[in-house]
Amino acid sequence: MNRSFFIYLTVFLFMMTGKFFPASNNTNRAYSISVTVGIVKYSENNGSNWMKAFPELELMEKSLVKTGINSYCDILMPERGVFRVMDNTTIQIKELKKQVEQIKIRKGNAIFNIAKSLEPGESFTVETSVANAAVRGTKFEIDSDDSNINVSVSSGKVSIKRNVNIPEEYQNDEEVQKLLTVEAESNQTITLTMDENRELEKTINRVKNDKDEVLSVLRNSHEATLKKLKIMKRNIKRVFDELEKYSDASQDDQNQSDDTENALEKVKQH
Repeated sequence: MNRSFFIYLTVFLFMMTGKFFPASNNTNRAYSISVTVGIVKYSENNGSNWMKAFPELELMEKSLVKTGINSYCDILMPERGVFRVMDNTTIQIKELKKQVEQIKIRKGNAIFNIAKSLEPGESFTVETSVANAAVRGTKFEIDSDDSNINVSVSSGKVSIKRNVNIPEEYQNDEEVQKLLTVEAESNQTITLTMDENRELEKTINRVKNDKDEVLSVLRNSHEATLKKLKIMKRNIKRVFDELEKYSDASQDDQNQSDDTENALEKVKQH
């Protein structure tokens, strides 16, 4: 057998491996820091050691980022957008896969510009102690600590679901989950508290043996939560203008990368 045969055999086996064992949709991804101002640190071991963050630093799943007083950093999310970690804030990139992205705000404030709308099957969630915010494509701000969460939506919609411990028999009930969720739309803001969550948990546990009563409690809570929606007064347009510049620059880099890959593919074909 000559050398050419072995080359063709190797290429054939490689192609067949890709055909029968395609790449997982949950391939790990990476974010990157584009700008740092003041004191910005990161950790790759759950906060045991902190190091100085710098532009172009890659952030992987489980990475932590924290900012000092009068400090901030901007984090690029490839093919998704960009967000700013404001001062005195700690965030964690909790999950970072192709179809699932989840960021946890441990404390503080972050402003998000989700420039590219999510496709069916994709999810982008911001988790806090009090509630989780799910988005598809929007501009919004979250300010959170262990006791409160404030969500302000500049454009688009954000679904905010209370973190309430529901009895096991109701955890997969669609109506129950829906009643724990409220939508904030453009120019709306809402504040939810941990005390409200705890009071709701106590009330549900008192009537948990009667589903109709549970649903009645949740409907009353949902109506009260809707009344907490207010018109947003805080103007953060300047921040979004800055974030859009970084997002556009990132998209240009992605387009150039795609053009390069296409050119290389054409060369291979010839």
